Amino acid sequence: MNMRQYGAFLPLAAAISLPILTGCMASTPTSQGAELDSVESVAMEMVTYQIPENVVVMPQGGDPFNLARYADPDRYLGVDGSDGILGMFHDAPAQIRTRAVSFGEVSLLHIDVRARDSFRQRLWLENVEDTSFVVHRRNDNGRAGSGIQYTVNYSIEDKEDFQEVSFQAVSAETYRQGAIGRFSVPPYDENELRTMLSSGLVFYRFEIDNPYDPDTVYANFRRLLSAYSFRPNHHNDDVAGFNADRFRMPVEGMDVRVYLETFPYREGSKVEGVAILPAPPEEGGVIDFGPLAEAVSERLEAVVFD
Repeated sequence: MNMRQYGAFLPLAAAISLPILTGCMASTPTSQGAELDSVESVAMEMVTYQIPENVVVMPQGGDPFNLARYADPDRYLGVDGSDGILGMFHDAPAQIRTRAVSFGEVSLLHIDVRARDSFRQRLWLENVEDTSFVVHRRNDNGRAGSGIQYTVNYSIEDKEDFQEVSFQAVSAETYRQGAIGRFSVPPYDENELRTMLSSGLVFYRFEIDNPYDPDTVYANFRRLLSAYSFRPNHHNDDVAGFNADRFRMPVEGMDVRVYLETFPYREGSKVEGVAILPAPPEEGGVIDFGPLAEAVSERLEAVVFD
């Protein structure tokens, strides 16, 4: 068995156009004439991630798999309103847009939900600087609105065997805009904020060489895993037998989404792809992606060589 494992966590900063994260969203509502309700300190417990050192960080030179659109909130954020980050949304969302924002090797989601007509409920990450950013929960009608903004400090530290990424909320500010019929400040407490900060994603890149032809390996994934948003096999103009698709892969009770390609390589084929790893449960105050990444690697090999 010959497997060349990149094990790379893909930061998605390059997948996001910077003006989406800055521009008009970067200015604070209070600087735009909103009435400031309150400013309070926050004593939220720190959220800490560990990503093992034996995975290689890909250069921030692009996002060839367009990964941000595969970070579906229905699995990680509770779109049905029963749990997760979107649990505070009482209306059934008509449209959901997400962007992944990277902090070291961990990505958090920036969310924009249109619930009905022009009414929107948003959870933004904005004013991202070297050591801090703002989590902005807001309701609005496209112009005026109300919201709460949490200032969050973060740090990225490369240790001997892993990278450590930590988040710590330090203050909260509420505001309301408009003179008549103003929105109430949306509920978003420290527990919900911590849920969001604890729901980071890691984009894990893999590459597996094998002695089988591409269609045989691809058939293993179709047979052993559940495809989603399936599209028929396609062949590109340069390499016959090129297959690409997305799958759900259960690993340690978690639903890992996999995007992969198979193509001829030497006497067999090569599988390349990215697995979107949801944050595992916190243990001892740390969210450690190491065991999950190892289990995903083993499961991928098992499918390829089945």
